[in-house]
Amino acid sequence: MTSNNASAYVRFKGVEKSYDGLKTVVKRLDLDAAQGEFLTLLGPSGSGKTTSLMMLAGFETPTQGQIFLAGEAIESVPAHRRGIGMVFQNYALFPHMSVAENMAFPLQVRGMQRHEIETRVKKALHMVRLGDLAQRYPAQLSGGQQQRIALARALIFEPKLVLMDEPLGALDKQLREQMQLEIRRLHRELGLTVVFVTHDQSEALMLSDRVAIFNDGVIQQIDTPQALYERPANSFVATFMGDTNVLPGVMGTFSAERCEVQLDQGIQLFARTTPGLASGSRTSLSIRSERVILDGDERYDSRLAGRIEECIYLGDHVRVRLNVAGNREFSVKVPIAQMQPHWREGHSLPACWHSSDASALDARSAYPTLPHVDDFRILAMLKRIAALTVLAAFGGQVNAESLTVVSFGGLNKDAQDKAFYQPFAAAGKGTVQAGEYNGEMAEIRAMVQTRQVSWDMVEVESPDLIRGCAEGLFEPLDWSKLGDASQFVNGAVSECGAGIFLWSTTLTYDSAKLKTAPTSWVSFWDTKTFPGKRGLRKSAKFTLEVALLADGVKPAELYQVLSTPEGVDRAFKKLDQIKSDIQWWEAGAQPLQWLVAGDVVMTTAYNGRVSAAQSEGHAFKIVWNQSLYDIDSWAIVKGSPHRALGEQFIAFANQAQNQKVFAQNIPYGPTNKDTLPLIDAKTREQLPTAPANLESALQVDTSFWIDHGEELEQRFNAWAAR
Repeated sequence: MTSNNASAYVRFKGVEKSYDGLKTVVKRLDLDAAQGEFLTLLGPSGSGKTTSLMMLAGFETPTQGQIFLAGEAIESVPAHRRGIGMVFQNYALFPHMSVAENMAFPLQVRGMQRHEIETRVKKALHMVRLGDLAQRYPAQLSGGQQQRIALARALIFEPKLVLMDEPLGALDKQLREQMQLEIRRLHRELGLTVVFVTHDQSEALMLSDRVAIFNDGVIQQIDTPQALYERPANSFVATFMGDTNVLPGVMGTFSAERCEVQLDQGIQLFARTTPGLASGSRTSLSIRSERVILDGDERYDSRLAGRIEECIYLGDHVRVRLNVAGNREFSVKVPIAQMQPHWREGHSLPACWHSSDASALDARSAYPTLPHVDDFRILAMLKRIAALTVLAAFGGQVNAESLTVVSFGGLNKDAQDKAFYQPFAAAGKGTVQAGEYNGEMAEIRAMVQTRQVSWDMVEVESPDLIRGCAEGLFEPLDWSKLGDASQFVNGAVSECGAGIFLWSTTLTYDSAKLKTAPTSWVSFWDTKTFPGKRGLRKSAKFTLEVALLADGVKPAELYQVLSTPEGVDRAFKKLDQIKSDIQWWEAGAQPLQWLVAGDVVMTTAYNGRVSAAQSEGHAFKIVWNQSLYDIDSWAIVKGSPHRALGEQFIAFANQAQNQKVFAQNIPYGPTNKDTLPLIDAKTREQLPTAPANLESALQVDTSFWIDHGEELEQRFNAWAAR
């Protein structure tokens, strides 16, 4: 990893770090970054990436070696004199200061004149597109807005270098994707030099000019995102960066570009050669999941007989798990349009690929093994949760039992902390270690299968709850311990899940721009009264439902009609009527942005997003009539050592008073029917569970979409592409 680039803007030269004099957490780090480069340090927890960033920032001191910035050695320069902007995961905004005051603070510390400060604050807020929020306080901002303010504050004094320590980790998936685009835009427009730390591979691929992958204090490989993904240097990099299949074998004859690999089953294959391997040495043949073709023709020179073990529908693709050459976890990512109806569990067919797409790497056994292609990501998460548990054990304020509760993060997690976690601990029932994830069932599956269960409870969406319960990933719940099941809204009580809140997909419009208010999905199709574009989510789910509702199907008969070929044809025929007027959205923020810009006259949107926009002063209105709602639930992970405490937590969180606090912090509907009378009228009107809103609403039939989703999404994608 050593570079001799004399013009390097950032340079680590022989840097090491040990906290106790025994274990070296960063080992002989030689790393350069050019001016204007976006360099990402990527790796699992404990790999040394964050320690390296902290040494560059001045918050940690190297045990050995030197660090240079713009040609100057800085390891002995105090952090506040390095001229570095820093963005943290937790925003680090002063809660008692307004946005403008937060922005001005680093300039005031540097002794700038008032008029210069005002000019820079205005410019920085404009840069992150939040100029109208200058007088608000952090508590009045969404998580995404707070992080954009934190980013602008780090840039306002025009630093030599910007460091970002997992800045998007506290945001939900949609906000995180928005912020990734925002950071990418600012880097390009301003020519920033950025060193960015993350454990999220997709984030690194999207943002970076180069990525340095750390493991055990050592850079395993540094290169462009494409080179890392397509040409990994070893098995760790191949497995950590995305989904790959690993087949153990022995190196045969080889040249500089191509080698022979003899699998342990005696099968001979070919792959690209990786430097450092010799004939007769153990190797791992690595092939990416998306590079494998099922039942391919003679164009593919690598073929292995396989049998389908499982097909997992994931929206735009299906993950097919095969038994191939003794590997029961061989994974193939099949685009939804290429999935064949007869490919089902037990079906035999060959897995095919081009040998030029496979790599012969070091022996896979050198690294920890978990039974899924995402094993290193899962291992990183297990380590992180384990570390939290160890810290809690020595915190001095933790009871005998501590519960690890994992949510989807962002404002949702913040609301749960105020409504559930803190009161649960204050009541003396036990402490909560709060984590977050993106809903990856693979992580839960790996814990259960390896019996290394470090998460006790998870927040899950309805489809994953049903699948996970059927798969044995969640514990069955004893509702006699959780409360009166009759006091909960329909759908909140299930075998393995206890509903937390309801969220809705609604018809939304800008009342400042429409003189006549739409009243139902029929209005959505009325292009004469309401000319202009309409926003719809780009998926069969939600879209086919509203088409049939607009065509006069009774809500009680909706899924019965949609389960017939005639009903599906009817839905697409209805969509054909306005196809030229549809603007498809994929991220939850898009439809509201389009309303603001006037790109659409009305749209489907998530009610929580709409309420947040209303709090910012937008005149958006929700049509609750025939809105579609679903439920997020608590589930206890199978094998949790704290199952009893988890049941106590659910019973506690399900109490009306606690659900009231949650609803007041984020506009999602409580599942306990006794909660609504406790909530003030203004807040209650915004909730999906308000009687007037729920009366005409329709719950999404999760079982229907599990049974029919794959075929309907295939047809929808084909229809939308025409």
